[in-house]
Amino acid sequence: MLSTLLATCLMPPDAIDEAVSRVMAERRIQGLAFAIVHEGKTVRTGCYGLANIEHGVKVHPDTVFEVGSVTKQFTAACILRLAEAGKLSLDDSITKFLPRAPATWKPIAIKHLLSHTSGIQNYTGLDGYEATKKLTQQQFIAKAADLKLQFEPGAKYAYSNTGYNLLGHIVANASGKPFWEYLRENVWVPLGMRRAGTRDLFEVIPNRASGYEVEDGVLKNRDSDLTDIFSAGAMTATILDMASWAAQLGRPGVLSPASWELAWTPFTLNDNSKAPYGYGFGVDEFEGEKLIGHGGSTSGFSASIRHIPARRLSVVVLTNAGELNIGSKIALEILGLAKRGAL
Repeated sequence: MLSTLLATCLMPPDAIDEAVSRVMAERRIQGLAFAIVHEGKTVRTGCYGLANIEHGVKVHPDTVFEVGSVTKQFTAACILRLAEAGKLSLDDSITKFLPRAPATWKPIAIKHLLSHTSGIQNYTGLDGYEATKKLTQQQFIAKAADLKLQFEPGAKYAYSNTGYNLLGHIVANASGKPFWEYLRENVWVPLGMRRAGTRDLFEVIPNRASGYEVEDGVLKNRDSDLTDIFSAGAMTATILDMASWAAQLGRPGVLSPASWELAWTPFTLNDNSKAPYGYGFGVDEFEGEKLIGHGGSTSGFSASIRHIPARRLSVVVLTNAGELNIGSKIALEILGLAKRGAL
């Protein structure tokens, strides 16, 4: 399989190559990998540019990228898997699984964290959030508890990395295993995601891409002093790993078809209106068809996965460019071309 994918990275230029190359030049993206997955099979990959500029290392299928908030799909899958196993209910109060959680959190159910409707503020959007580096579970809960709830649980949709970090702690407490260990054993290993891991800044990770930012028109290495974003966005993976994940979407295995459908259903708010998000997946429309997926941006990286359930068609894009949402913009352009047969 690897030899086949390596070969696809060397295919002659076509509409997809031209689109990717154009956007990379316009946005000064240094390195990029993409995969197109159809009906559970990887039908095409592409590798472009440099994983590391200073050493002239090219992007290849085993290049490791940060995926940012695409991590949230995996965190949600862990929660849904534990629900299937009877270890928790999505209607359970989060205080059942978070020791020393404040009383104000008792009305918040696990489903509210999953759907970004808990009212708990997004700590990464606040001044001084860098102080949350490497906090223990109890330290993180204590710091999050100091944040005033923005609204009644279920009343509104408001994106919250805080909520998804709390979900990681719930996975650990409900399963009896550290979050990353549970994720590895129950998702990564079964799907053959052999290079998936976490963005530990001190660990030596073979084939890790370097991240880049453009500031005032100048290309720079990304900030090396980063907050630990844990289960909200600290996952790393190769394009081959992410293609394996995309191939599993909607299929029985890691989750039941019923759980996938639940994850892809817009959450119903208290006033019966719909949030633009299910459980770990944004829910939208693309060219008249239901579209689910997630983008992710960290310092120096942007990633995206977009999936059309009716077509069982997915596109994954990983880049070492820190521009917010650029991965999703490219993924949608490739998806449109793939729909029209540009494979």
